[in-house]
Amino acid sequence: MRLGIDIRHLAEKYPAGVSHYTIETIRHILPLLQNDDKLVLFSSGRISLKPRIPQFRHKNVEHVHLAKPNKLIKFEQILRYRTLESYLPTNIDAWWFPNNAIFHTRLRFALTVHDLSTRFFPIFYERKELLSTRLGAFDKRMKDAAELLAVSERTAKDVTLHTGIPASTITLTPLGVAPRFSPREEASDRSRLRKYGIKSSYYLLLSTRQPRKNIESAVEAVLALQSQGDDTPLVIAGAKGWKTAPQQCRPHIIETGYLQEDDLPALYRHAKVLLFPSFYEGFGLPALEAMASGTPVIASFTGAFPELIQENGVLVDPFNVRDIQIALHILSEDTELAGSLAKKGIERAKSFTWQATAEKTLDTLRRMVK
Repeated sequence: MRLGIDIRHLAEKYPAGVSHYTIETIRHILPLLQNDDKLVLFSSGRISLKPRIPQFRHKNVEHVHLAKPNKLIKFEQILRYRTLESYLPTNIDAWWFPNNAIFHTRLRFALTVHDLSTRFFPIFYERKELLSTRLGAFDKRMKDAAELLAVSERTAKDVTLHTGIPASTITLTPLGVAPRFSPREEASDRSRLRKYGIKSSYYLLLSTRQPRKNIESAVEAVLALQSQGDDTPLVIAGAKGWKTAPQQCRPHIIETGYLQEDDLPALYRHAKVLLFPSFYEGFGLPALEAMASGTPVIASFTGAFPELIQENGVLVDPFNVRDIQIALHILSEDTELAGSLAKKGIERAKSFTWQATAEKTLDTLRRMVK
């Protein structure tokens, strides 16, 4: 098998969920490769972006970085001026696209679908993202794919609903959780928290700042609790996005900005609750990582959260601030319930491993190449 993998998205300044999925899946595929397998990892962009891209050092891996502006490559792909494989110095059998990307190819390809939020909730996106989805002809790509992968049952059902593609032809490849996310405290935890100005117990909201994440409702719920005497601060962690106002001027609100990967486990396991009232998620990796860390989760009853969390957390109406407020109050006051959910969450998280994600993905890719 000679497989091309599009990793152009790994050059982004602040890696998000799709980047983590790509990195972890490739990392866990490597030990499963056979001697005659070859992975050609394709990235692009100005040469100054190259250091951002992880290097997977393995005898069966070849990195190809094209020092050419990504906008120009996208333009050539949209116009079908060149195929993506024509940029490679070596031949491949097929492509795997772990992310929604603009591409033109004459080869068979597999495509991972993380969510269809741009279709169902376009109001939450900037025009350039909606335009990129349209120019990338994502609907057609899903129908043309030799293999389609979805990260959750909810996403697979949404694909079927939107495109008519039978659910039986979509391979489910749920995400995993890394072993570093655990309830076991480490000696460096407190110093990691202090560098972000965190000194006491706190509620945690972890996400890129964008309208879909419903940060404003979470803030309103916490402020309502504070007016009733709860002085637990809300820590908002994540990169700056768009259409979301800063909250640091409010009392008991701490904004950390983008977190270093090494600091995430400490932030999860010392939080009283992970608050994740997003309007829609195709999977919801922070909820899984929080559960693995022994932290109770409050999340929306929309998207993939019900299948991911099941009875191991609290599901709320993301459109109802009062609902979020009550859930926070209950978990703050009922320590027995919070402890029970923490234990159940740890057990639930054990069902999700990157090893399983890699095995299912590799089986699907081999099936495509045969």
